[in-house]
Amino acid sequence: MADGANTHTARWLLAILVLLVLYGSLYPFTLRPVEYEDLFDLVRRLTWGRTTRGDIFANVLLYLPLGAALAWALPQRLGATSRLALATLLGAALSLSVEVAQYFMAWRVATLSDVATNTLGTFLGCAGGLAIAAAARRLSASDAFRLTREPASAAIVVLWLASFLPPWLPPLDTTRWAESWDALLAGAAPPGHAIAVSALGWLVVGLALRALTRPRYVYAALAGLIALVLAVRFTVLSRFAGLDDALGAAAALVLWPLLARLDDRRLPSLLFLALLAVVGWRALEPFQFTLHAQAMNLVPFADLISRGSTGLNLPRFFEKAFAYGALVWLLVRRDSGALPAGLMVGAILLALEALQMWTPRDGHVPSVTDPVIALAAALMLATFGRR
Repeated sequence: MADGANTHTARWLLAILVLLVLYGSLYPFTLRPVEYEDLFDLVRRLTWGRTTRGDIFANVLLYLPLGAALAWALPQRLGATSRLALATLLGAALSLSVEVAQYFMAWRVATLSDVATNTLGTFLGCAGGLAIAAAARRLSASDAFRLTREPASAAIVVLWLASFLPPWLPPLDTTRWAESWDALLAGAAPPGHAIAVSALGWLVVGLALRALTRPRYVYAALAGLIALVLAVRFTVLSRFAGLDDALGAAAALVLWPLLARLDDRRLPSLLFLALLAVVGWRALEPFQFTLHAQAMNLVPFADLISRGSTGLNLPRFFEKAFAYGALVWLLVRRDSGALPAGLMVGAILLALEALQMWTPRDGHVPSVTDPVIALAAALMLATFGRR
């Protein structure tokens, strides 16, 4: 993390993250008239207001990557404590600027609560980045845990785990767990494609773990992650759990010992085709088409942005980032170039979005978001690929 090339890369990543924060916080960029004396007058108008558990959760998550990028991008000579303090101040300054700008945006709510939670997210992200930096040398020298040598594989695991995050943080009410379990058991059986998505996600994670650690540790690591996720999913997050989570995870644990026998070219190819089939199914089911096409939304991420104060729908974004990033990553694992792989996956997703234009308006919403995510994943893989 200390060399100039990595610092230069981190600053580009930081710039991209700042643009994403601004995009998600100010979209749809609809201005409204505001009377004010000066900039400080707008700052003085900020109040703590009312906030929700979902706002707090989303605002902290939104600024976590920003803090981590700042930990990497700030000059190493400042020392860890100074970088943590400076990163926190910069995150607070960005959040305060965004909140002031939201005064001029329709459908946006500017509060000091958002500034506080965004600042907390920056602090936690920077602290986590500094902790990884402190252990980077030992991680690079370790053959058992190749986190820093396989950043793309590590990102695949993180994105999959992040896709289980809820849209808001529910209260820790143990009395409702049994009620949620009864509702799950009494409900209809989950659709087959939902189970397939869950199973394929864990199998892709298994392949990523095979790149990150020794073969004899993979199954134990996969089973441990599954146990941890399901334990949290069916207790604290029981309101968001589904039987497809458990059935898909069980299928993955059964299938992995068989698939693990395949080499590093055949297994990525098999998982790519299976994941592509599931993505195509989800994009077009229930396969009803009309004669009149609807318009495609040409504004990236518009379908993931709320008009409230939380900006991006982060769980949905992580789900898409994992699926389309995994498609690109699987092609790269079988020795395809990152940019050609991204163009190929992006073209397939664009074709699926074009087909969605002839689906009913109350169903799918055609958008350029999915191809853009695939291309962004390819750029990230080209930048942070195998070291």
